[in-house]
Amino acid sequence: MDTREKIIPQAEIAGVLAEGPWMVVIGLFDPMTAVEAERLAELGKTRNLLVVVLEEDGALLEASARAVLVAALRGVSAVTIGRRENWRMAMPENAAVQIVDDSEGESARRNAFMELVTGRQQAR
Repeated sequence: MDTREKIIPQAEIAGVLAEGPWMVVIGLFDPMTAVEAERLAELGKTRNLLVVVLEEDGALLEASARAVLVAALRGVSAVTIGRRENWRMAMPENAAVQIVDDSEGESARRNAFMELVTGRQQAR
């Protein structure tokens, strides 16, 4: 299976969410680290997992590249790309989904990763 087939346009979210219990995880995933991959695997154990990869100016990787990385994870059922301020407009009003938005945690994990990389570069 080409895991890029998991990447769907926002217009298809409503149809996908009608297929059973879903959890929606929102994040930048910039960079996609082992910690983020493990977190998504754990979240996807009990429900289908739709990941919204956020577009943001100044990201290390383009949203489309991050979406491909997220889609490659076994526990992820579907991926879409959106902006923080408008991705919810594609969600059906009566969708029975659990939404996980850990922006602060993700920011802390990203900063820790950046510090690790910077520290290793300075040590050389």
